[in-house]
Amino acid sequence: MPHKKIMLYCRRVNKDNSIIYSMISEKFETHYIGAFFETRGFLGKNKHCVFGNVGVGYIRYNNDAKIAYEDVKIIGNSAAFSAEIGYDFLITKNFAIGLQTSFMLGFVNYLVDNVKPKTPQKENLSHLNITLGFRFYK
Repeated sequence: MPHKKIMLYCRRVNKDNSIIYSMISEKFETHYIGAFFETRGFLGKNKHCVFGNVGVGYIRYNNDAKIAYEDVKIIGNSAAFSAEIGYDFLITKNFAIGLQTSFMLGFVNYLVDNVKPKTPQKENLSHLNITLGFRFYK
């Protein structure tokens, strides 16, 4: 997943009732590289296609954040697992409409730079995708 950027502005009241405005922003990336086993089968005069895959790989997490006026860089990596299952209905010989569900399971252990003391943290990068779309068959 390429860059995602989030930016928030915060208003905080100190104990002495003074107001502090600060910015929180982060730009993060996740990359997954892995090997997959995939299978696909056609049913009912080749009008229906069912497919699925499972994979095991490596996930990398990179986060450049700014909290108030402090720069924070978070980098981590770990093993990950993914699975996908889907169904396509062929409208024509080469064109189908379908639904698929994919899942990735990954937890990244990381250290936060520029923060003392450096303590190990854990980030859950797991997610579930449900997709409806068109597919072209050749």
